[in-house]
Amino acid sequence: MNNLWKRIVDNYQIAKQCLWCPKNASGWHRQEDKGRYHLWQAYYEAKTAEHIIDNLLYARILMMMSHEHFNVSDYDRFHKYIAPAREAYSKAVATGQTVTEQELKAVNLSFESLQYTLKKTENTREQSMAAYACVDGLNDIKDFCFHDSKPVYFEHQDNRALLKLDYDGICVTFEFTDLLEFEANGDPTCNWINDFYCYPLFHNPEYYFFDVGYYRITCKQIRVYKENN
Repeated sequence: MNNLWKRIVDNYQIAKQCLWCPKNASGWHRQEDKGRYHLWQAYYEAKTAEHIIDNLLYARILMMMSHEHFNVSDYDRFHKYIAPAREAYSKAVATGQTVTEQELKAVNLSFESLQYTLKKTENTREQSMAAYACVDGLNDIKDFCFHDSKPVYFEHQDNRALLKLDYDGICVTFEFTDLLEFEANGDPTCNWINDFYCYPLFHNPEYYFFDVGYYRITCKQIRVYKENN
């Protein structure tokens, strides 16, 4: 192993010590800045190396990058980290490196989950129709569109939420029941909706993920609650 890859190994090991608590550790504390610095060093040098000498190490670095960068988009996480990691693991197995079943399961699950999400959030007519079909009663409302609609009312209780949208004078209230989680943000004075996605969760398909940007709601059922024209 040449000096470059020895340095990559050292940086990766320091990053692990700083960011991931060892088993049976006593008095360990996370060192965010130091750990991410060494992780980025390992990642950049491995990614830009003329040849990948250690595919297993490269795969592990990529998986660590995916785990440690929480604000990365699904698209970037898939294309920058998970898909290349899966390819590197395959090469590692093909060349006789010892890869644990746990590692293969983790990368395959991440790959399939992100691939599923990216497919469900494509801006195609097929995915749009599938999203509308997830909302009971929505196909019966003529001329309503999520794009360019505006949230005008939102409320939630322990197990139920209501969201009212206004599209060019067509007001529709949606009811969400058996809530798992929700996120609400944005400026009420100008939060016009640009995108709409709705699909069953990959890991738990009895729940739906409803996303209009400013409101993201995970629940078991979504239906049109009330329509005011």
